[in-house]
Amino acid sequence: DLRPRDYANFTCLVSVRNVCNIPDKSASFLLKNTTAPPLVSVSVPETVVVDPGTDVEMECRVEGGDPPPQLRWSHSPGPMPPNARVRGGRLWIQAVATEQAGFYNCSAHNGVGTPARRAVELLVRTLRNGRFWITPDPFHDDEQVRLDREVKVSCQVEAVPADQLTIRWLKNGRALRPSSRIIISRHDQDFPAGVSSVDIINMRFSDSATYSCLASLSSPALPDLRLDVNVSTSLMPPVLEVEQPVVEVEEGSDAELRCVVRGKPLPAVLWSRVDKERGSAPGTPEWVTEDGTLRVEGVRRD
Repeated sequence: DLRPRDYANFTCLVSVRNVCNIPDKSASFLLKNTTAPPLVSVSVPETVVVDPGTDVEMECRVEGGDPPPQLRWSHSPGPMPPNARVRGGRLWIQAVATEQAGFYNCSAHNGVGTPARRAVELLVRTLRNGRFWITPDPFHDDEQVRLDREVKVSCQVEAVPADQLTIRWLKNGRALRPSSRIIISRHDQDFPAGVSSVDIINMRFSDSATYSCLASLSSPALPDLRLDVNVSTSLMPPVLEVEQPVVEVEEGSDAELRCVVRGKPLPAVLWSRVDKERGSAPGTPEWVTEDGTLRVEGVRRD
C-alpha cells in the first residue's frame, strides 16, 4: 500500500567491498505518483502485405509510461535485415526482399512492470515451387492413363499470402470450362493448401491435350506462375532409382546425390532431409531438381 512518503528517490547499491579493486555500482529510480509501466501502439495493422521491392515504413508510438520508455525494434526469425533503418520509434525497410518477411517486434522498457510489446507480421507476396502430378483412375488402382477411365491432374503452388492465391486452368491455351465430365476443384480438400485439380471422368481421345495451371496473386507487380502438363494415354508412371545409397565425403567438401528417374512426362525430383533418429518418417520437401541431382556445398557434420 503506497503512502505519500513512499514517493522518493530509491538507490540500489552493489558492492564487493573493493575486492580486486572492483568499484561499487549503483542505480537510482525516482518513484512518483505518476510512475507507470510503458504502453505502446504501432502505426500499421498487425499484418502487412507488400510486393517484393517496395519500401516499408512503420512507427512504434509511446502512449504512456513514466519514466519515458526506451523503444527497440527487433526481427524474428533472424536479425534485422541490413537494409533496415531505425530512428527513434520509426522503422524503414528499403526495397524489401522475400526473405525479409517475418515478425517485426517493438518493445518498450522503462523499468516499471513488464516491457510493452507490439508485433507486426510482414508478408512479402511470393509465388514459388510450382509442381503438378497426375493420378490415374483411383477406383481401379491403375498406374496408366486409359480411355473411358478417370484421370486427375493436380497443381500445387506455394503462395504468400495463401488467401490471395487464384488458380485458373487452360486447355491448349484456352480457358478450361467445367462440365459434367470435367470437374475443377479450386481448393482441393484432399491435398494441402495451394492445390487445385481437374478431374476428367470417362476420358476420351479429345481430352488428350496440354493442360496449364495458371497461378496468380492479387497484385499486378507479381508475374503469374504457369505450369504445363501434357495428358495422353502414352503417359508412364515415374520410376526411381538411387545410384549410390551411401555417399561419403570429407567435411567442408561438396557432395552430389544422384537419383535416376524415368517417366512420361519426365518427373521433377523433390529432395528432403530425414531425421536419422526417425528415419521412417519422410521429411518436408526442401529442394526440387530437374535432373535428379542434388548438390550440397560445404558439407557439415550436422
